[in-house]
Amino acid sequence: MRGPEFNDERGLIFWPISNVAPDGRASVEMQRLLHQTTEMWRESPAATSLVPLSTAPFLDTLGALARAPVTDEAQMLRGVRGASPVARPDGSTPIIRLTDATALFLATGGDVSDFPAVLFYLHQIGAITHFPDHPQLADLVILNQYWLLDEITRVIRDPALHKLSEDLQVKARFKIHW
Repeated sequence: MRGPEFNDERGLIFWPISNVAPDGRASVEMQRLLHQTTEMWRESPAATSLVPLSTAPFLDTLGALARAPVTDEAQMLRGVRGASPVARPDGSTPIIRLTDATALFLATGGDVSDFPAVLFYLHQIGAITHFPDHPQLADLVILNQYWLLDEITRVIRDPALHKLSEDLQVKARFKIHW
């Protein structure tokens, strides 16, 4: 195994792992894991659930909302963009309220009776993150999981190793000793 790799720009250190055997083919362990993953997927509720084809425009709309600022052409997204509890500097919306997701679903031709199954399906395949059983998170639909991971790593990190531009401002304002 090689030594650690460094990303000086982001202040990250990681150790690369090779998934390839010395002869260039996938290792036996990787083949076993791939087989296990395939079998687990075949039996998962997401793979066996029925979701109407009318879900496709809804999924496209959520993806557009998560990636880019709202444009004049996307009139139905205007209200949702303003209702987002979090808006990024680039104008994208990584998270929306459940009521706004419902409105988008209906606006893209979905049937309200299908909405819970569609949310479950999209969560299972990793297109969104939604926790309907958690009282504090049930009202939120996370459209960009990378945003969620970035926010979690802001909290769970070693500030000495993983510095953020905001660290100096927070230290100065709150006089926190790291």
